[in-house]
Amino acid sequence: MRRRWLSFYESDGRMWVRHLRQRLALEPGMTARIDDLGRLRRRLTISAGGEVLWSCRYWREPGWERLSQYPLLADTFVEEEDFDFGLRVSNYLAQAGGKS
Repeated sequence: MRRRWLSFYESDGRMWVRHLRQRLALEPGMTARIDDLGRLRRRLTISAGGEVLWSCRYWREPGWERLSQYPLLADTFVEEEDFDFGLRVSNYLAQAGGKS
């Protein structure tokens, strides 16, 4: 299983996503779509105005399934997005159009 370098970070007052050398500043009005490509494999696609701006495939970390078996621990300390890059970005964009 080959891991690819992905990041979600803040720089110069803006939130960014980066995959290898391709990066995109997240703006209000952008939307994210997550497609399942397998049990742990997913694709994140970011669009605006019907145009695809950025897309990458990634592996979702498997820890959530194990952790979710312990509801008290899962509900208290972590969220599913802690194990899923695309879900974290999607949730960010869904919050008031990307403003947090």
